[in-house]
Amino acid sequence: MNGRDIDELLSQSAVRNAETSAPDAAAVNRARAAVLESLTPVRPLPRSPLLAVLFVGICAAAGIGGGIALRILGWPALTPLQRSAIFPLLAVLSAAASLLCAWEMVPGARRVRARTVFMVAFASLEAVFLLTFSDHSMGRFVHSGMSCLGAGLIVAAPVAILAIAIMRRGAVLDRSSGAAAVGLVAGLAGLCALEIHCPNLRVWHVAVWHMGVVAIAVGVAVAISGLAVLGGKREG
Repeated sequence: MNGRDIDELLSQSAVRNAETSAPDAAAVNRARAAVLESLTPVRPLPRSPLLAVLFVGICAAAGIGGGIALRILGWPALTPLQRSAIFPLLAVLSAAASLLCAWEMVPGARRVRARTVFMVAFASLEAVFLLTFSDHSMGRFVHSGMSCLGAGLIVAAPVAILAIAIMRRGAVLDRSSGAAAVGLVAGLAGLCALEIHCPNLRVWHVAVWHMGVVAIAVGVAVAISGLAVLGGKREG
């Protein structure tokens, strides 16, 4: 037996195996029909930058509108240095959190972990407050603080609800990370409103109560993420 004979035997064996293992045509047709019947048309998602612009718009509208509704007392009390340090940073962080929300809607999209964005946002804002505010007195720490905390969360709540409604149009696979992104956008909106409204420039008031709005918004959003509120329609 030479090499040609061996090749012929192997070819015949492959043909026999293929014939014996061929799938049933009727079964294949039934499976194909079942799959095709379950398919429904989907509407493609907008590109991530456009979604990010939408989230930024919601955050800015709520933050500025909330500050105006609460009364503009904080803006005139801030020094030019404080304004130029706080509000541009809020704009950058809101854009980053909004882009994170957009990325969370698209499986496989390039993204940074929400935990990282939150830590950078929190640390940078606290640093700005500690460096630009000089009044370390406590004043009516709890009484005035609870008032600001409640006002900030009232502004943040509708932002979170609207952001969740938008994110459900996508396919959020990591609900915890998606919820943290929503909470960060909402918390930054509440913080922006407080900086426009609140004339209390004590360091610890701002560092604890104003920043508490951001921390609580993120924490609550992550805590309820297990309720599948970000399940999504798997579009796009």
